[in-house]
Amino acid sequence: MDAIESIFRHFQMNTVDVQRKLNDDSSASALFDMLLFYESTSLLNCSRNTMGASAWISLSQLVKRSERLHTLNASYNHIPDAVIPPFSRALRSSLNLSVLHLEGCHLTGRSIALICAGLRTNQTLTELHLMDNKLTIPDTQHIRALLTLSKTLTLLDLRNNQIQDSGLFHLCDGLKHANCKLETLCLWNNQLTAVAMAPLTEALLENKTLSMLNLGQNAIMDQGASTLKMGLQGNSTLRRLGLVGCKLSDCGVIAIAEYLAESSAIQRLDLRNNDISLGGLMALSLSARENKSAKRIDLDKPAKDPDLPQELLQRQNELWDDLGLYAMRNRGAEMTRTMSEATVTSPAAQNGEHQTIEFDYRDEPTQLCSKPIPISPKQALDELDVEKSLPPASPPKDEEGSLPLESEENPLDLHVSRDEVDTHEKFDVQSEGLSE
Repeated sequence: MDAIESIFRHFQMNTVDVQRKLNDDSSASALFDMLLFYESTSLLNCSRNTMGASAWISLSQLVKRSERLHTLNASYNHIPDAVIPPFSRALRSSLNLSVLHLEGCHLTGRSIALICAGLRTNQTLTELHLMDNKLTIPDTQHIRALLTLSKTLTLLDLRNNQIQDSGLFHLCDGLKHANCKLETLCLWNNQLTAVAMAPLTEALLENKTLSMLNLGQNAIMDQGASTLKMGLQGNSTLRRLGLVGCKLSDCGVIAIAEYLAESSAIQRLDLRNNDISLGGLMALSLSARENKSAKRIDLDKPAKDPDLPQELLQRQNELWDDLGLYAMRNRGAEMTRTMSEATVTSPAAQNGEHQTIEFDYRDEPTQLCSKPIPISPKQALDELDVEKSLPPASPPKDEEGSLPLESEENPLDLHVSRDEVDTHEKFDVQSEGLSE
């Protein structure tokens, strides 16, 4: 530990990653004390360790008193019951913490109640990640209170829990509250059904901040999509909608397509891993032709049905390709508009001289939770990339007859990729990402 202290004494780090590295309680406690004393890091990853009470007390002091620490990842750790109250008090008065990862910490019952109580008056936290905590219906009441009282929380990740329809009803009460600042809500794989879409529709009609909603891997089905359509049509802020694996058929997709045709806000719509055939494709294509805002529409490439006549197969492929062209058209129009706005006139314009300021537009990462389970937190919480080119409509196949997998580092406007779980061919129309 002396060597580590010497490093901390002379250097300030951006990230300290001790995932799976803390083998005993005393070492962990000493490390956290040094990080606080020397203000050594702004991001700490201490996930997947076995930490006892003394280590958690030291970590609580680091959270409470550090002026540099803004991101803490303490996921997949067991938090002793005795240290939940001091950890909650530390969260309440934290000076700088803005991102908190507590995935897989078994925070149910009293634990999640105390955590939420501590965060209600926190003045800095913007992101709360609670994936894999087995949260149930009673737990959502504490989260609802957090949504109504927090003045800073903008992202809530509840993937892979068990909140069910009644739990979503409580969350929707929070979303409807005038004080709610939430912008991103991930409800991936939470045992939701069509019944839950009624309160969610009411929340969407009243909420004025939500821009990203992911309902993937929930059995919403066609009835739920029809109900949800009314809320989507009355909402003007939603930019991203994820409906991966929601057991939609053509009827449900047609309802979503009706929303797409009217929306001037939606930028990405993800409909992969649903049962979409020629009718649904036709509705989506007609809607995308009218829509001027969607820059990415994701859905599976239609399977080749040997029973379909050749002309229908050809029409099916044309509709699928058209979605990519419409998205590319919208991206081009957005880029033209953005570059036009980036041209400003200086005071010298009074003498006939014009000055152009060119802004630097950075690429942005992928959408939250865009792939079926299993999915890593990084993949699930990435946003979208802005892409550069359009490949041939029929890319060459590899030796096994499958389409080549595209690299995330070099995304294309229109590409076919193979999902790690679903082995069907996929269709991705890439677009700009969610602004941070």
